[in-house]
Amino acid sequence: MRLITTNDLTPSFRDHLKSAEQVDIAVAWASMQAPIDDLLKFSKSGKTVRALVGTYGGATSVQALRDLRKHANLKLAPSKGNSIFHPKFYLFHLPNKKRICWVGSANFSLGGFERNEELVHEFEDTGYAQKWFDAQWNGLKTASKADIDEYEENKPNWVRTTYQPKKSKSKKSVTKHPVSLVDRSAGLDWNGYVDALNACDAYWKVQGYHFSVLDDEWSYVDTIKSAAPLFRRRNWDNLTSDDVQILLGHKEDTKGAYGLLGSMKSARTVKNVFLEPTAKNLKVRRSILDTLKTVLRAPGSAFPDVAVSAMASIKRHPGFGVGVATRLLALARPDKAVSVNQGSCLGLHRLWELPKTPSSLGTQKNYRRLLVHVYNQPWYHTPQPEDFLEQTIWSMRAALIDSFVYGYDD
Repeated sequence: MRLITTNDLTPSFRDHLKSAEQVDIAVAWASMQAPIDDLLKFSKSGKTVRALVGTYGGATSVQALRDLRKHANLKLAPSKGNSIFHPKFYLFHLPNKKRICWVGSANFSLGGFERNEELVHEFEDTGYAQKWFDAQWNGLKTASKADIDEYEENKPNWVRTTYQPKKSKSKKSVTKHPVSLVDRSAGLDWNGYVDALNACDAYWKVQGYHFSVLDDEWSYVDTIKSAAPLFRRRNWDNLTSDDVQILLGHKEDTKGAYGLLGSMKSARTVKNVFLEPTAKNLKVRRSILDTLKTVLRAPGSAFPDVAVSAMASIKRHPGFGVGVATRLLALARPDKAVSVNQGSCLGLHRLWELPKTPSSLGTQKNYRRLLVHVYNQPWYHTPQPEDFLEQTIWSMRAALIDSFVYGYDD
């Protein structure tokens, strides 16, 4: 028996998959891509996966369900009345009929495996855990494409609803470009910034775009959350197709999901580096990840200098320009870094009279100026909020500036 904390969850999960012959999972919510990728690789190797996933409140990712249905045995766990399907259960079937069970607080999600402080009890199952899972599993039908489509159509918009400010006094219209919501003369405090983000979120929906700011899919929040585990990896030698799509900001089958903060769809040299694991490309990947890890470790006071140095280092690689470098910085440190690209420069100029082109704004001197402008905003240097969901916004508050400036044209 042992207790597993968050830092050890993913490594321990992967270790058990190496020797397991079957895995059974029963969780309230599933949304994180990285462990799902590990589980799907396990399934594709001919091993058995049974996943029982709850859908209460819309917190489970539709894409996670589609991936699990395609490559594993998936059933959706119903919630009945006020009774929510809420377990966090993992059962690893090892050789010689040995079974290792996890029961604890960790959902199969970004929060459960990476972000939250979770605790899981690991023990050897004597039969009771298997009996419990089988009782839950038996009698439920296998999830169909129609079941997932129905869930997608009817699921509550969990993040957007939760993020609505408690006492909004905003009269701001969402018919104007959202750059006006954070005009340099506004002097927003934290509550004003959260209020403005909700108005910004509404603007992009009213305009008919397929993305949003705060939703749990196809959004800035989703893009940043999906990328976070990639920067904690030991290396990028074995990137999955989804890993590459997250880093590059483009995914064909989801209308450009992950493309927020700058899509690298047309950056051919960069795409080749991440898609083709040649010796030369692996060397570039390692160099870039090593550079980004210095950014991850940088304290607040030193961050602007570390960031501009990292940007210059990434740009030294052929094909890696300002847009690529600052996108990676913003994904690695969304609390501190801002993406600079063709779609954001005019808006950033409007806010702080910065240069209008990526090549000019992307110099070390001007990028440092941009970061200092962001850090000088009253909403930026507020203490971390107590509200859990506002903590998520707070952890991304610099990168989310892109949602206000994207597409502005003076």
